[in-house]
Amino acid sequence: MSEKLDPIVFVTLANRMDAIVREAMQTCIQSSRSAVIQARDLSASICDAKGRLVSIAQGLPIHVLTSNMAVEPLPKLFDDIAPGDCFLNNSPFHGAGHHADYTFCTPVFFGERLMFWALLRAHQADTGAPVPTVYLPLAKDVYEEGLHWPCVRVQRDYKNLSDVLRIGTSNIRVPENWYGDFAAAVGSTRIAERRLVSLTEKYGAESMEQFVEEWLEYGSRRMVEEIKTLPEGTYENETTLDPLPFAPEGITVKIKLTIDHAAGEMVVDLTENPDQFEAGINLTEATSKASVMEGIFWCLDPTLPHNSGAFDRVRFKLRVGSITGIPVAPVGTSVATDFTADRMASCAIALMAKVDPNKGGGEGGYVNWGEPVLSGKDYRHDNAPYVDQIIIPGVLAGGGPGVKGYDGWVTWMIGACMGNSWTTSVELWEKNYPHVVECGAMIMPDSAGAGEFNGGPGGRVVTRARGNSTLAAGFGDGKVFPPKGVLGGESGAGNQGHILDERGERVQELPMVGIFEVKAGQALEGVVAGGGGYGDPLDREPDRVRQDVRRGWVTAEKARRTYGVVLDLGPELFAVDEEETRKLRDEMRRGRV
Repeated sequence: MSEKLDPIVFVTLANRMDAIVREAMQTCIQSSRSAVIQARDLSASICDAKGRLVSIAQGLPIHVLTSNMAVEPLPKLFDDIAPGDCFLNNSPFHGAGHHADYTFCTPVFFGERLMFWALLRAHQADTGAPVPTVYLPLAKDVYEEGLHWPCVRVQRDYKNLSDVLRIGTSNIRVPENWYGDFAAAVGSTRIAERRLVSLTEKYGAESMEQFVEEWLEYGSRRMVEEIKTLPEGTYENETTLDPLPFAPEGITVKIKLTIDHAAGEMVVDLTENPDQFEAGINLTEATSKASVMEGIFWCLDPTLPHNSGAFDRVRFKLRVGSITGIPVAPVGTSVATDFTADRMASCAIALMAKVDPNKGGGEGGYVNWGEPVLSGKDYRHDNAPYVDQIIIPGVLAGGGPGVKGYDGWVTWMIGACMGNSWTTSVELWEKNYPHVVECGAMIMPDSAGAGEFNGGPGGRVVTRARGNSTLAAGFGDGKVFPPKGVLGGESGAGNQGHILDERGERVQELPMVGIFEVKAGQALEGVVAGGGGYGDPLDREPDRVRQDVRRGWVTAEKARRTYGVVLDLGPELFAVDEEETRKLRDEMRRGRV
């Protein structure tokens, strides 16, 4: 390794790794059974033999930023890892994200030499919990969450271990779907294994290992350079989760960030947060780190290599037994990839606005009734049971943060995804399940957090039950404490949930957490939060306000009341009255003094 790899070879291998990850993901999407996986609630990654992240391509941030932690326990637990093995890990106490995300870990050998690990992490529609959902914010411990697989070998010599699989299929409400998703995920890692072996055959084991070292060193060097563009110092920010039965005032979590140029690192201190609760809202060690990292990296140069070299430049201080630290068994962590994690991601983005206003932004949308787990019996197929999560197209669950120069994304979804999720196919959902998606892309006026740059608007989704009643499981946040704005930006509108009757009238307002019956003919309505705004709304360009009003995202009343923009609503089609707007804005600014 005295000489560097040829630059062309170096770049080629970096891109080939990304291509392998993308192919593995696409293979799983196209061959899986559950709608939640087909909506891209999955991720793939490649680690080297030492368990360091080499490539994550485009996966869910909450999944991939710490996916290598799912591999770390395996060499300690097994001394006979061999070609043809595959291991399943969803244990919150063994490096996994949460129990509903199955991480399939396949060792990649070249001859007798362990070269890589191919990882595929896929969300499950059902894990065999006492109630038909995988999101259980109120579950006191892991025994209420369903099956846990703490680094279990599921294949040997490329063959399924049938006795192990019987455990899964015997404890799942929809065993055929579960096995179909299992086979899709394992098969996807085998695709990655083949591609990596072929790549190693072409370039040689030594060159591949040299590439990994140089790639991680490049990531580290780039991250050090990026850190030095930020002002040194210690910064703090906090956000508050909605009230819950065990926390009636809500739960405030905070991040303390220190930027150290000399050390070339960012130190994230989460030790001052509350103790873990007897509930499913506690983060795992993996999601404690990933949730903050995704918020930070969302604000940095997007060309930074996303590998362990760069990630290791973010050092964490965690406390054992904290809601945002290292959980102590058997505490619940059922919603560890959203809920508290989403809050921490948005909190980190807003914190970065304090570090550098040109990089950070407001808070993004939080998980809501637009993406419930629906279960019941399908009257069209001999009342066969079903359990799956629908992710409604169009608004994709929540508006994104407003940032310097740009309004928030409509397709942000939640902090765990940051726009990387796809949408449930309405046609396939209605074919597979007894529901009608009546509304899935309706923007709600005035839902975006106002600012010089608005947060992304929220929307409205409506799903109606047919034939039989359906159970809708909600696991949301952001109704009482919606996404906040920064630097003078306003909060977005909060999340809401309702049951509608046959005429579309609201007959029941839903809390954000719980399981509720939607009777045949009734519908579930989710009104989705908008993202927090960035900067003073009075600084928003009047013509941008005019455009917002014309497309129905902002009402003329709010344009005047919040943005100080006076519009001519006559034949000129919302033309800005420049003189009256200037006068009104001057008056509004004087009124603040």
